[in-house]
Amino acid sequence: MLQLSSRQLELAVGGFTEAHWLHVPAVGLNCASWVVGHAILIDRQVLEELDAPSLPSIPDEWPSLYQARPGDGLAREYHPGTFLFAQFAAHRRALIRAVSDTAADSLDRDLDPPGEQRYNPLRGDKDNPLFDYRSLMEMVANMSLYTSQLAGELCVSRQSLGLPIDNDWLL
Repeated sequence: MLQLSSRQLELAVGGFTEAHWLHVPAVGLNCASWVVGHAILIDRQVLEELDAPSLPSIPDEWPSLYQARPGDGLAREYHPGTFLFAQFAAHRRALIRAVSDTAADSLDRDLDPPGEQRYNPLRGDKDNPLFDYRSLMEMVANMSLYTSQLAGELCVSRQSLGLPIDNDWLL
């Protein structure tokens, strides 16, 4: 699931120019720069829950820029698309490695409190059932699905730019 959602996000931004990264496709949606920055924070949250020994570095202001959706859809600070995708790829590799290295019984660990009772600034204003998880494995699985959801949002951006969505995406 982690590999598949990572590939979906990669395909969704494939071929983007720097201007594409800042394109807001419609009211209520966000530019690719913000969406990918947010996906990085999601992976960091799971890595922290897994007690990963070292996290890829990000600028200090990253959480404040990418936790909450901006009202106008634009990222508050411009980070080049290649930098954003490299950060996402580094975080996703670290997450795949951390999950692979974690004992199965540790992944079955119940989270206390469970997801729906946790304060989670990444959840946003609206309830999202993907943030309702009870165990660490459910958190990993749900956040992987959330990445797929974000990739879908990026596909709207892609379509609004007139860029193709290839049939080979139907994995």
